[in-house]
Amino acid sequence: MDKKANHSLGKWIDVLIESFNYIVLQYLLGCVILSFQHSILFIIFFASDMYIISKYIHSVATSLDSKVWAYIFFGISIVILMILFVCVGYFPMSTIIVKWGS
Repeated sequence: MDKKANHSLGKWIDVLIESFNYIVLQYLLGCVILSFQHSILFIIFFASDMYIISKYIHSVATSLDSKVWAYIFFGISIVILMILFVCVGYFPMSTIIVKWGS
């Protein structure tokens, strides 16, 4: 492989790893948002969600030098995220402290 092809492959691998991390982070943040939808904490988590989405799209667009590919990856990630929520569900969270054991 020549140097340019190797660099291009590295970009795609980087974007795939970043997309995987984005999906995991969005799933966990989605669980928090669903759990706290009737709380003031919802505003904080929703704002964090918007920030993470914008950073993800910007990072992918910068890595691949294409906004089109960034939005394609974003769309695929959203579809995977919806499938994850349908198949796995979400983990409810609470502000109530639970003691385990004793």
